[in-house]
Amino acid sequence: MGKSLSKFGLAISLLFITAISLCAQNNKQYKISDLHISEYSKYTGSLAVVSKAEDDKERFNALNISLLVAVEISGRIGSYPSNKNVLLTAYSNGKLVFRGQQKMGILNDNGKYYLPFFLHGPFCSPVTIKAQIVAPKTRTSTTRKLWFGCGE
Repeated sequence: MGKSLSKFGLAISLLFITAISLCAQNNKQYKISDLHISEYSKYTGSLAVVSKAEDDKERFNALNISLLVAVEISGRIGSYPSNKNVLLTAYSNGKLVFRGQQKMGILNDNGKYYLPFFLHGPFCSPVTIKAQIVAPKTRTSTTRKLWFGCGE
């Protein structure tokens, strides 16, 4: 009886350790790999991709510009993170100008999923955009800052 109880205790311990390990792997398998930003012109109805090299370019009196932000999620191909959301926030002059949250979907054949957010302009001061995964024990985020200014 004593041997069977110790084997049972060992089996339960191994099961518990495996479950903890799988939960840790599941939480680490998703990350925000990029923020794809495009300027939307209200004058022309067109989109122009903003490369990271252009983040520091000042957009002066660009009153017709809004922003399309696609948050790129990376993880295991075909997986579905049912309990994870992406929160996107944008601040300008220390004030919250956008806050949106969406559920993540099934990752494609490249292990990617893209969530779109639309930030309405105009912007007259730098805009800091931050995307983060909202889930228990998941700490992943990405930030970009675009420069805007207004005046005469």
